[in-house]
Amino acid sequence: MMPKGSMTSVQDIQRSEWSNYESSLINQAPVTPDKEAISPRQAYIALAVLCLVKMMSTMDMFIISGVLPSIQTSFDLNDMSAGFFQTAVFASTPLWSPLFGYLGGRFNQKYILMGGICIYTVTTICSSFLTKSLFWLLVLLRFMAGIGDSAISTMSIQILSVLFSGGQLTTMFCMFASLTASGCGLGLIVGAGITTLTGDWRWALRIIPILNVVGIILVGFLLPNQVRSASYTNGQEVKKKSTYREDVKYLLKNKSYILSTLAFVAANFSNSAMTVWTSTFMSRARVAQGTQPPCNNLPCDSTDSYIFGAVTILTAFLGGGLGAGSSRQWRDKVPNVVICTAAILGFVLCSFFFIFMASESILVTYIFIGLRGIFIVALHSVAADITLYIVVPTRRALAVAFMFTSTVLGGTSGGSSIIGVVSDAIRNSNPPSDDWSFLSLKYSLLICPCVAVLSGILFIITSFYIVEDKRAVQEWIDENSTQQNPLSEVPGNRARR
Repeated sequence: MMPKGSMTSVQDIQRSEWSNYESSLINQAPVTPDKEAISPRQAYIALAVLCLVKMMSTMDMFIISGVLPSIQTSFDLNDMSAGFFQTAVFASTPLWSPLFGYLGGRFNQKYILMGGICIYTVTTICSSFLTKSLFWLLVLLRFMAGIGDSAISTMSIQILSVLFSGGQLTTMFCMFASLTASGCGLGLIVGAGITTLTGDWRWALRIIPILNVVGIILVGFLLPNQVRSASYTNGQEVKKKSTYREDVKYLLKNKSYILSTLAFVAANFSNSAMTVWTSTFMSRARVAQGTQPPCNNLPCDSTDSYIFGAVTILTAFLGGGLGAGSSRQWRDKVPNVVICTAAILGFVLCSFFFIFMASESILVTYIFIGLRGIFIVALHSVAADITLYIVVPTRRALAVAFMFTSTVLGGTSGGSSIIGVVSDAIRNSNPPSDDWSFLSLKYSLLICPCVAVLSGILFIITSFYIVEDKRAVQEWIDENSTQQNPLSEVPGNRARR
Protein backbone atom coordinates (compact mmCIF):
# COMPACT_ATOMS: atom_id res chain seq x y z
CA MET A 1 0.00 0.00 0.00
CA MET A 2 1.28 3.46 -0.83
CA PRO A 3 1.82 5.84 2.12
CA LYS A 4 -0.47 8.82 2.26
CA GLY A 5 0.88 11.97 0.66
CA SER A 6 3.34 10.09 -1.54
CA MET A 7 3.53 11.77 -4.94
CA THR A 8 6.60 10.06 -6.31
CA SER A 9 5.15 6.55 -6.44
CA VAL A 10 1.97 7.66 -8.15
CA GLN A 11 3.94 9.74 -10.63
CA ASP A 12 6.18 6.80 -11.44
CA ILE A 13 3.19 4.58 -12.15
CA GLN A 14 1.57 7.17 -14.40
CA ARG A 15 4.70 7.73 -16.50
CA SER A 16 4.10 4.27 -17.87
CA GLU A 17 0.57 5.11 -19.01
CA TRP A 18 1.07 8.31 -21.00
CA SER A 19 0.21 6.79 -24.39
CA ASN A 20 -2.38 4.27 -23.17
CA TYR A 21 -5.69 5.81 -22.16
CA GLU A 22 -7.70 4.37 -19.29
CA SER A 23 -10.47 3.27 -21.64
CA SER A 24 -8.34 0.30 -22.68
CA LEU A 25 -8.55 -0.91 -19.07
CA ILE A 26 -12.18 -0.13 -18.23
CA ASN A 27 -14.64 -3.02 -18.11
CA GLN A 28 -11.94 -5.49 -19.05
CA ALA A 29 -11.79 -8.99 -17.69
CA PRO A 30 -8.70 -9.83 -15.68
CA VAL A 31 -5.77 -10.92 -17.81
CA THR A 32 -3.58 -13.74 -16.63
CA PRO A 33 0.13 -12.90 -16.63
CA ASP A 34 2.53 -14.82 -18.84
CA LYS A 35 3.56 -18.18 -17.45
CA GLU A 36 7.21 -17.48 -18.06
CA ALA A 37 8.53 -14.50 -16.11
CA ILE A 38 10.60 -11.95 -18.02
CA SER A 39 14.10 -11.82 -16.60
CA PRO A 40 15.97 -8.53 -16.05
CA ARG A 41 18.40 -9.53 -18.79
CA GLN A 42 15.54 -10.00 -21.27
CA ALA A 43 14.08 -6.65 -20.24
CA TYR A 44 17.35 -4.79 -20.89
CA ILE A 45 17.80 -6.52 -24.23
CA ALA A 46 14.26 -5.48 -25.18
CA LEU A 47 15.07 -1.90 -24.14
CA ALA A 48 18.10 -1.88 -26.43
CA VAL A 49 16.06 -3.24 -29.35
CA LEU A 50 13.28 -0.68 -28.84
CA CYS A 51 15.79 2.18 -28.63
CA LEU A 52 17.43 1.01 -31.85
CA VAL A 53 14.13 0.71 -33.72
CA LYS A 54 12.85 4.09 -32.56
CA MET A 55 16.19 5.75 -33.27
CA MET A 56 16.10 4.48 -36.86
CA SER A 57 12.57 5.80 -37.42
CA THR A 58 13.57 9.18 -35.99
CA MET A 59 16.65 9.21 -38.23
CA ASP A 60 14.45 8.64 -41.25
CA MET A 61 12.11 11.48 -40.30
CA PHE A 62 15.00 13.96 -40.13
CA ILE A 63 17.08 12.65 -43.02
CA ILE A 64 14.99 14.93 -45.22
CA SER A 65 16.14 17.99 -43.25
CA GLY A 66 19.76 17.03 -43.84
CA VAL A 67 19.33 16.88 -47.63
CA LEU A 68 16.60 19.53 -48.00
CA PRO A 69 18.66 21.82 -50.29
CA SER A 70 19.27 18.87 -52.64
CA ILE A 71 15.58 17.97 -52.65
CA GLN A 72 14.60 21.55 -53.38
CA THR A 73 17.01 21.64 -56.31
CA SER A 74 15.93 18.21 -57.58
CA PHE A 75 12.19 18.95 -57.53
CA ASP A 76 12.48 22.71 -58.09
CA LEU A 77 10.64 23.41 -54.81
CA ASN A 78 10.09 26.73 -53.14
CA ASP A 79 10.30 27.04 -49.35
CA MET A 80 6.55 26.57 -48.93
CA SER A 81 6.56 23.19 -50.70
CA ALA A 82 9.68 22.09 -48.86
CA GLY A 83 8.09 22.94 -45.51
CA PHE A 84 4.89 21.12 -46.42
CA PHE A 85 6.95 18.08 -47.32
CA GLN A 86 8.17 17.83 -43.72
CA THR A 87 4.70 18.54 -42.35
CA ALA A 88 3.36 15.46 -44.15
CA VAL A 89 5.45 13.15 -41.96
CA PHE A 90 4.90 14.87 -38.61
CA ALA A 91 1.16 15.41 -39.06
CA SER A 92 0.45 11.74 -39.69
CA THR A 93 1.97 10.34 -36.49
CA PRO A 94 -0.53 11.62 -33.86
CA LEU A 95 -3.55 10.83 -36.02
CA TRP A 96 -2.90 7.10 -35.75
CA SER A 97 -1.68 6.93 -32.13
CA PRO A 98 -5.17 6.38 -30.60
CA LEU A 99 -5.76 3.43 -32.95
CA PHE A 100 -2.48 1.75 -32.10
CA GLY A 101 -3.01 2.49 -28.41
CA TYR A 102 -6.33 0.66 -28.65
CA LEU A 103 -4.86 -2.28 -30.55
CA GLY A 104 -1.88 -2.50 -28.22
CA GLY A 105 -4.18 -3.10 -25.25
CA ARG A 106 -5.86 -6.04 -26.95
CA PHE A 107 -3.40 -7.74 -29.30
CA ASN A 108 0.22 -8.84 -29.26
CA GLN A 109 2.27 -5.64 -29.12
CA LYS A 110 5.34 -7.23 -30.66
CA TYR A 111 3.53 -8.10 -33.88
CA ILE A 112 1.95 -4.65 -34.12
CA LEU A 113 5.43 -3.16 -33.73
CA MET A 114 6.79 -5.39 -36.49
CA GLY A 115 3.88 -4.36 -38.71
CA GLY A 116 4.67 -0.69 -38.09
CA ILE A 117 8.30 -1.22 -39.08
CA CYS A 118 7.16 -2.96 -42.28
CA ILE A 119 4.88 -0.04 -43.20
CA TYR A 120 7.69 2.42 -42.58
CA THR A 121 10.15 0.34 -44.62
CA VAL A 122 7.92 -0.15 -47.67
CA THR A 123 6.72 3.47 -47.91
CA THR A 124 10.22 4.88 -47.44
CA ILE A 125 11.89 2.65 -50.01
CA CYS A 126 9.12 3.36 -52.55
CA SER A 127 9.43 7.12 -52.05
CA SER A 128 13.10 6.99 -53.05
CA PHE A 129 12.29 5.98 -56.64
CA LEU A 130 9.89 8.79 -57.55
CA THR A 131 10.70 11.37 -60.20
CA LYS A 132 10.07 15.12 -60.31
CA SER A 133 6.60 14.76 -61.86
CA LEU A 134 5.43 12.54 -58.97
CA PHE A 135 6.21 14.88 -56.10
CA TRP A 136 2.59 14.63 -54.89
CA LEU A 137 3.01 10.86 -54.52
CA LEU A 138 6.26 11.42 -52.61
CA VAL A 139 4.36 13.59 -50.12
CA LEU A 140 1.64 10.93 -49.81
CA LEU A 141 4.17 8.17 -49.14
CA ARG A 142 5.92 10.27 -46.49
CA PHE A 143 2.52 10.81 -44.88
CA MET A 144 1.95 7.05 -44.85
CA ALA A 145 5.40 6.56 -43.32
CA GLY A 146 4.03 8.42 -40.31
CA ILE A 147 1.61 5.52 -39.77
CA GLY A 148 4.55 3.20 -39.20
CA ASP A 149 6.28 5.69 -36.92
CA SER A 150 3.09 6.02 -34.87
CA ALA A 151 2.96 2.25 -34.35
CA ILE A 152 6.64 2.19 -33.36
CA SER A 153 6.28 5.05 -30.85
CA THR A 154 3.07 3.80 -29.25
CA MET A 155 4.10 0.16 -28.95
CA SER A 156 7.58 1.01 -27.64
CA ILE A 157 6.14 3.05 -24.78
CA GLN A 158 3.58 0.37 -23.92
CA ILE A 159 6.16 -2.43 -23.95
CA LEU A 160 8.56 -0.47 -21.75
CA SER A 161 5.76 0.22 -19.27
CA VAL A 162 5.29 -3.53 -18.89
CA LEU A 163 8.97 -4.41 -18.58
CA PHE A 164 9.88 -1.82 -15.93
CA SER A 165 8.19 0.00 -13.06
CA GLY A 166 8.76 2.65 -10.41
CA GLY A 167 11.92 4.73 -10.47
CA GLN A 168 13.52 2.22 -12.82
CA LEU A 169 10.86 2.97 -15.43
CA THR A 170 11.54 6.70 -15.10
CA THR A 171 15.24 6.10 -15.75
CA MET A 172 14.49 3.91 -18.76
CA PHE A 173 12.12 6.47 -20.25
CA CYS A 174 14.78 9.16 -19.85
CA MET A 175 17.34 6.93 -21.59
CA PHE A 176 14.84 6.02 -24.31
CA ALA A 177 13.99 9.69 -24.93
CA SER A 178 17.65 10.78 -25.07
CA LEU A 179 18.66 8.02 -27.47
CA THR A 180 15.70 8.57 -29.78
CA ALA A 181 16.24 12.35 -29.73
CA SER A 182 19.81 11.75 -30.84
CA GLY A 183 18.29 10.00 -33.85
CA CYS A 184 17.42 13.47 -35.15
CA GLY A 185 21.10 14.41 -35.27
CA LEU A 186 22.09 11.04 -36.70
CA GLY A 187 19.49 11.47 -39.43
CA LEU A 188 21.04 14.77 -40.47
CA ILE A 189 24.54 13.25 -40.54
CA VAL A 190 23.58 10.00 -42.28
CA GLY A 191 21.47 11.80 -44.88
CA ALA A 192 24.26 14.22 -45.71
CA GLY A 193 26.90 11.48 -45.71
CA ILE A 194 25.03 9.08 -48.01
CA THR A 195 24.18 11.93 -50.40
CA THR A 196 27.83 12.99 -50.56
CA LEU A 197 29.07 9.44 -51.18
CA THR A 198 26.52 8.50 -53.83
CA GLY A 199 25.82 11.91 -55.36
CA ASP A 200 22.07 11.22 -55.07
CA TRP A 201 19.89 12.21 -52.09
CA ARG A 202 17.51 9.31 -52.85
CA TRP A 203 20.02 6.85 -51.43
CA ALA A 204 19.59 8.59 -48.09
CA LEU A 205 16.02 7.26 -48.05
CA ARG A 206 17.20 3.73 -48.87
CA ILE A 207 19.70 3.19 -46.08
CA ILE A 208 17.16 3.15 -43.22
CA PRO A 209 14.85 0.55 -44.87
CA ILE A 210 17.86 -1.75 -45.20
CA LEU A 211 18.58 -1.34 -41.49
CA ASN A 212 14.88 -1.82 -40.70
CA VAL A 213 15.11 -5.40 -41.97
CA VAL A 214 17.63 -6.02 -39.19
CA GLY A 215 15.26 -4.28 -36.77
CA ILE A 216 12.37 -6.58 -37.69
CA ILE A 217 14.57 -9.64 -37.12
CA LEU A 218 15.73 -8.34 -33.72
CA VAL A 219 12.17 -7.57 -32.63
CA GLY A 220 10.97 -10.99 -33.71
CA PHE A 221 13.68 -12.95 -31.89
CA LEU A 222 14.67 -10.78 -28.92
CA LEU A 223 11.45 -9.07 -27.84
CA PRO A 224 9.37 -11.17 -25.41
CA ASN A 225 5.60 -11.54 -25.63
CA GLN A 226 4.15 -8.94 -23.29
CA VAL A 227 1.67 -8.96 -20.45
CA ARG A 228 -0.78 -6.22 -21.33
CA SER A 229 -3.32 -4.41 -19.20
CA ALA A 230 -3.15 -6.74 -16.20
CA SER A 231 0.29 -5.35 -15.43
CA TYR A 232 -1.39 -2.14 -14.34
CA THR A 233 -3.95 -3.88 -12.16
CA ASN A 234 -2.15 -6.80 -10.56
CA GLY A 235 -4.60 -9.07 -12.33
CA GLN A 236 -7.69 -7.37 -10.90
CA GLU A 237 -10.59 -5.95 -12.84
CA VAL A 238 -10.74 -2.18 -13.07
CA LYS A 239 -14.07 -0.66 -12.16
CA LYS A 240 -15.33 2.26 -14.15
CA LYS A 241 -14.95 5.50 -12.22
CA SER A 242 -15.91 8.09 -14.82
CA THR A 243 -17.03 8.41 -18.40
CA TYR A 244 -14.93 9.67 -21.28
CA ARG A 245 -17.10 12.79 -21.45
CA GLU A 246 -16.55 13.48 -17.76
CA ASP A 247 -12.80 13.09 -18.18
CA VAL A 248 -12.72 15.58 -21.06
CA LYS A 249 -14.89 18.01 -19.13
CA TYR A 250 -12.51 17.76 -16.18
CA LEU A 251 -9.48 18.52 -18.35
CA LEU A 252 -11.15 21.51 -19.99
CA LYS A 253 -11.82 22.98 -16.55
CA ASN A 254 -8.26 22.40 -15.38
CA LYS A 255 -6.66 25.79 -16.03
CA SER A 256 -3.10 24.64 -15.32
CA TYR A 257 -3.43 21.78 -17.78
CA ILE A 258 -4.91 23.89 -20.59
CA LEU A 259 -2.38 26.70 -20.17
CA SER A 260 0.67 24.43 -19.87
CA THR A 261 -0.46 22.43 -22.92
CA LEU A 262 -0.82 25.61 -25.00
CA ALA A 263 2.61 26.73 -23.76
CA PHE A 264 4.13 23.41 -24.80
CA VAL A 265 2.48 23.63 -28.23
CA ALA A 266 4.01 27.09 -28.78
CA ALA A 267 7.45 25.89 -27.64
CA ASN A 268 7.30 22.86 -29.94
CA PHE A 269 6.22 25.03 -32.87
CA SER A 270 9.31 27.19 -32.46
CA ASN A 271 11.76 24.37 -31.94
CA SER A 272 10.55 22.05 -34.70
CA ALA A 273 10.42 24.82 -37.30
CA MET A 274 13.98 25.90 -36.55
CA THR A 275 15.19 22.29 -36.48
CA VAL A 276 13.82 21.62 -39.98
CA TRP A 277 15.28 24.82 -41.45
CA THR A 278 18.57 25.21 -39.55
CA SER A 279 20.79 23.30 -42.00
CA THR A 280 19.30 25.12 -44.99
CA PHE A 281 19.55 28.48 -43.21
CA MET A 282 23.20 27.96 -42.32
CA SER A 283 23.99 26.85 -45.87
CA ARG A 284 22.41 30.04 -47.23
CA ALA A 285 24.35 32.05 -44.65
CA ARG A 286 27.62 30.66 -46.02
CA VAL A 287 26.51 31.59 -49.54
CA ALA A 288 25.64 35.11 -48.39
CA GLN A 289 29.07 35.42 -46.75
CA GLY A 290 30.73 34.27 -49.98
CA THR A 291 32.42 31.23 -48.38
CA GLN A 292 30.30 28.67 -50.29
CA PRO A 293 28.81 28.66 -53.82
CA PRO A 294 25.01 28.43 -54.24
CA CYS A 295 23.53 25.00 -54.84
CA ASN A 296 22.82 24.88 -58.57
CA ASN A 297 24.00 21.32 -59.19
CA LEU A 298 23.46 18.13 -57.20
CA PRO A 299 24.55 17.14 -54.67
CA CYS A 300 24.51 20.30 -52.56
CA ASP A 301 27.17 20.98 -49.94
CA SER A 302 26.24 19.10 -46.72
CA THR A 303 28.74 20.63 -44.29
CA ASP A 304 26.06 22.23 -42.14
CA SER A 305 24.04 19.03 -41.91
CA TYR A 306 27.10 17.28 -40.44
CA ILE A 307 27.75 20.03 -37.91
CA PHE A 308 24.13 20.56 -36.91
CA GLY A 309 23.63 16.79 -36.58
CA ALA A 310 26.61 16.45 -34.24
CA VAL A 311 25.44 19.43 -32.16
CA THR A 312 21.93 17.95 -31.93
CA ILE A 313 23.23 14.62 -30.63
CA LEU A 314 25.30 16.34 -27.96
CA THR A 315 22.49 18.64 -26.80
CA ALA A 316 20.03 15.72 -26.61
CA PHE A 317 22.02 14.21 -23.73
CA LEU A 318 23.12 17.46 -22.07
CA GLY A 319 19.62 18.95 -22.16
CA GLY A 320 17.97 15.75 -20.95
CA GLY A 321 20.37 15.50 -18.02
CA LEU A 322 19.93 19.18 -17.15
CA GLY A 323 16.14 18.99 -17.24
CA ALA A 324 15.84 15.76 -15.27
CA GLY A 325 18.40 16.92 -12.70
CA SER A 326 16.71 20.30 -12.25
CA SER A 327 13.33 18.69 -11.81
CA ARG A 328 14.58 16.26 -9.14
CA GLN A 329 16.69 18.78 -7.23
CA TRP A 330 14.23 21.69 -7.17
CA ARG A 331 10.93 19.82 -7.23
CA ASP A 332 10.09 20.69 -3.63
CA LYS A 333 11.54 24.23 -3.80
CA VAL A 334 10.65 25.63 -7.21
CA PRO A 335 7.58 24.64 -9.28
CA ASN A 336 8.45 22.97 -12.56
CA VAL A 337 6.53 25.67 -14.39
CA VAL A 338 9.12 28.22 -13.19
CA ILE A 339 11.94 26.04 -14.52
CA CYS A 340 10.08 25.80 -17.85
CA THR A 341 9.78 29.58 -17.99
CA ALA A 342 13.52 29.96 -17.40
CA ALA A 343 14.26 27.36 -20.10
CA ILE A 344 12.03 29.19 -22.57
CA LEU A 345 13.78 32.48 -21.78
CA GLY A 346 17.15 30.90 -22.54
CA PHE A 347 15.74 29.35 -25.72
CA VAL A 348 14.38 32.70 -26.93
CA LEU A 349 17.63 34.58 -26.33
CA CYS A 350 19.73 31.90 -28.06
CA SER A 351 17.29 31.82 -30.98
CA PHE A 352 17.63 35.55 -31.59
CA PHE A 353 21.42 35.28 -31.47
CA PHE A 354 21.28 32.29 -33.84
CA ILE A 355 19.24 34.25 -36.39
CA PHE A 356 21.21 37.50 -36.29
CA MET A 357 24.73 36.09 -35.90
CA ALA A 358 24.49 33.76 -38.92
CA SER A 359 25.59 36.47 -41.32
CA GLU A 360 28.52 37.46 -39.06
CA SER A 361 30.12 34.30 -37.63
CA ILE A 362 29.29 30.67 -38.39
CA LEU A 363 31.20 29.43 -35.32
CA VAL A 364 29.41 31.72 -32.86
CA THR A 365 26.09 30.85 -34.48
CA TYR A 366 26.65 27.13 -33.86
CA ILE A 367 27.46 27.83 -30.23
CA PHE A 368 24.06 29.44 -29.82
CA ILE A 369 22.44 26.59 -31.75
CA GLY A 370 23.89 24.20 -29.17
CA LEU A 371 22.71 26.30 -26.24
CA ARG A 372 19.29 26.63 -27.82
CA GLY A 373 19.09 22.84 -28.08
CA ILE A 374 20.08 22.32 -24.45
CA PHE A 375 17.36 24.69 -23.23
CA ILE A 376 14.59 23.13 -25.34
CA VAL A 377 15.48 19.53 -24.44
CA ALA A 378 15.60 20.53 -20.76
CA LEU A 379 12.15 22.06 -21.18
CA HIS A 380 10.81 18.80 -22.63
CA SER A 381 12.21 16.83 -19.69
CA VAL A 382 10.67 19.12 -17.08
CA ALA A 383 7.33 19.80 -18.80
CA ALA A 384 6.44 16.10 -18.74
CA ASP A 385 6.26 16.22 -14.92
CA ILE A 386 3.76 19.09 -14.89
CA THR A 387 0.89 17.02 -16.28
CA LEU A 388 1.66 14.27 -13.78
CA TYR A 389 0.90 16.39 -10.73
CA ILE A 390 -1.88 18.73 -11.92
CA VAL A 391 -4.20 15.96 -13.18
CA VAL A 392 -5.68 13.20 -11.02
CA PRO A 393 -4.15 9.77 -11.70
CA THR A 394 -7.18 8.21 -13.40
CA ARG A 395 -7.18 10.95 -16.04
CA ARG A 396 -3.46 11.45 -16.62
CA ALA A 397 -3.22 9.03 -19.53
CA LEU A 398 -5.92 10.93 -21.43
CA ALA A 399 -4.32 14.25 -20.44
CA VAL A 400 -0.92 13.28 -21.83
CA ALA A 401 -2.51 11.79 -24.97
CA PHE A 402 -4.32 15.06 -25.66
CA MET A 403 -1.18 17.06 -24.94
CA PHE A 404 0.86 14.89 -27.31
CA THR A 405 -1.71 15.19 -30.12
CA SER A 406 -2.08 18.95 -29.64
CA THR A 407 1.68 19.44 -29.54
CA VAL A 408 2.32 17.56 -32.77
CA LEU A 409 -0.67 18.86 -34.74
CA GLY A 410 -0.49 22.45 -33.49
CA GLY A 411 3.26 22.72 -33.08
CA THR A 412 5.58 20.17 -34.66
CA SER A 413 3.73 19.56 -37.91
CA GLY A 414 2.78 23.11 -38.87
CA GLY A 415 5.86 25.12 -38.02
CA SER A 416 8.02 24.20 -41.01
CA SER A 417 5.20 24.94 -43.48
CA ILE A 418 4.40 28.34 -42.00
CA ILE A 419 8.06 29.38 -42.09
CA GLY A 420 8.23 28.25 -45.73
CA VAL A 421 5.11 30.22 -46.70
CA VAL A 422 6.36 33.41 -45.04
CA SER A 423 9.84 32.98 -46.53
CA ASP A 424 8.42 32.68 -50.05
CA ALA A 425 6.17 35.71 -49.54
CA ILE A 426 9.14 37.83 -48.47
CA ARG A 427 11.43 36.52 -51.21
CA ASN A 428 8.86 37.26 -53.93
CA SER A 429 8.70 40.90 -52.86
CA ASN A 430 12.15 41.57 -54.39
CA PRO A 431 14.09 40.35 -57.44
CA PRO A 432 15.65 36.91 -56.76
CA SER A 433 19.22 36.79 -55.47
CA ASP A 434 21.31 34.60 -53.16
CA ASP A 435 21.45 37.31 -50.51
CA TRP A 436 17.73 37.88 -50.59
CA SER A 437 17.09 34.12 -50.40
CA PHE A 438 19.05 34.08 -47.15
CA LEU A 439 17.39 37.21 -45.78
CA SER A 440 13.87 36.01 -46.57
CA LEU A 441 14.42 32.83 -44.57
CA LYS A 442 16.11 34.84 -41.82
CA TYR A 443 13.15 37.20 -41.43
CA SER A 444 10.65 34.34 -41.50
CA LEU A 445 12.54 32.47 -38.76
CA LEU A 446 11.96 35.45 -36.45
CA ILE A 447 8.47 34.04 -36.01
CA CYS A 448 9.95 31.20 -33.94
CA PRO A 449 11.38 33.13 -30.96
CA CYS A 450 8.30 35.38 -30.98
CA VAL A 451 6.02 32.36 -30.61
CA ALA A 452 8.38 31.04 -27.93
CA VAL A 453 7.84 34.30 -26.00
CA LEU A 454 4.12 33.47 -26.03
CA SER A 455 5.02 30.07 -24.57
CA GLY A 456 6.89 31.75 -21.72
CA ILE A 457 3.95 34.06 -21.00
CA LEU A 458 1.59 31.08 -20.86
CA PHE A 459 3.92 29.26 -18.43
CA ILE A 460 3.96 32.38 -16.22
CA ILE A 461 0.13 32.52 -16.22
CA THR A 462 0.08 28.80 -15.40
CA SER A 463 2.06 29.52 -12.23
CA PHE A 464 -0.95 31.42 -10.81
CA TYR A 465 -3.12 28.30 -10.91
CA ILE A 466 -0.72 25.40 -10.55
CA VAL A 467 -0.42 25.42 -6.74
CA GLU A 468 -4.18 25.15 -6.29
CA ASP A 469 -4.52 22.41 -8.92
CA LYS A 470 -1.60 20.48 -7.45
CA ARG A 471 -3.20 20.66 -3.99
CA ALA A 472 -6.48 19.34 -5.39
CA VAL A 473 -4.69 16.37 -6.93
CA GLN A 474 -2.86 15.63 -3.68
CA GLU A 475 -6.14 15.68 -1.77
CA TRP A 476 -7.62 13.24 -4.29
CA ILE A 477 -4.63 10.92 -3.86
CA ASP A 478 -4.87 11.08 -0.06
CA GLU A 479 -8.57 10.19 -0.20
CA ASN A 480 -8.01 7.24 -2.53
CA SER A 481 -4.66 5.95 -1.25
CA THR A 482 -6.33 3.44 1.10
CA GLN A 483 -8.66 1.96 -1.50
CA GLN A 484 -7.87 -1.27 -3.32
CA ASN A 485 -7.45 -0.04 -6.88
CA PRO A 486 -4.59 -0.23 -9.41
CA LEU A 487 -3.56 3.37 -8.82
CA SER A 488 -3.10 3.06 -5.07
CA GLU A 489 -0.84 0.04 -5.13
CA VAL A 490 2.74 0.18 -6.31
CA PRO A 491 3.59 -2.85 -8.43
CA GLY A 492 6.99 -4.42 -8.06
CA ASN A 493 9.44 -4.55 -10.92
CA ARG A 494 7.42 -6.14 -13.70
CA ALA A 495 10.55 -7.57 -15.19
CA ARG A 496 11.00 -9.70 -12.04
CA ARG A 497 7.51 -11.18 -11.69
